[in-house]
Amino acid sequence: MNFESLSGYLRGIKVFILLVAAVWLTGCAETKSADPTALQAWMDKERAKHAPPVPATPATPAPRAVAVHPQRVYPQSQGVEPFSRQRLLTIAAAETPQAADVTRLTAVPNPGKPTLDALPLASMRLVGSVQRGGDTLALLRVQGLIYSVRVGDKIGQDQGRVNAITESGLVVWEVARNALGQASERVISLALVHEP
Repeated sequence: MNFESLSGYLRGIKVFILLVAAVWLTGCAETKSADPTALQAWMDKERAKHAPPVPATPATPAPRAVAVHPQRVYPQSQGVEPFSRQRLLTIAAAETPQAADVTRLTAVPNPGKPTLDALPLASMRLVGSVQRGGDTLALLRVQGLIYSVRVGDKIGQDQGRVNAITESGLVVWEVARNALGQASERVISLALVHEP
């Protein structure tokens, strides 16, 4: 960079500073001649436009009448104390359902899904298996519903229990009665069925 270009650059900066100063001084001169009350009125009007609405003061609610209950004194000689063991046992005995009530309550059929130990094993189809944590669940389709079972669950009408779940099948251990009424153990495997 030579001296001539540097001096031209500095001259340009001086001109710019002088222009800015002239504009600033002109603005200051105009504000001094303006009416300060008009400026204040304009500022108050703008503040009022943008101020949040002042909530109306709610009327104070009328005081409520407090009900006064008379104090009661229970003498010791009137009978059993309200929280004595004897009183609590008699109340619990009265609220316990009787045997007729219990049989009536348990005789109501379950309106939801039937349990897998009430359904025949032949009607069940293995449609998949799922691993959740360290637990493996088998997915069975029975009468259009999907059930999940794990090892040890009851399944089938012949006291069957799930013995193992693999990727390709399900192993069930059953205790069945033959024609003579003798119990015999058998192992049944359900293969995975691929459904469309």
